[in-house]
Amino acid sequence: MMMCISVFHYAVKVKGIFHFTKQKFEMKQK
Repeated sequence: MMMCISVFHYAVKVKGIFHFTKQKFEMKQK
C-alpha cells in the first residue's frame, strides 16, 4: 500500500516537471 502511494506521488512529480519544462520550451520558441 505504501509503495503504491509513493509511486503515485513520483508520477505526479514527474508530470509536473514535464509540464514545467514544456511550458519553458514553448516560451523560448516565441
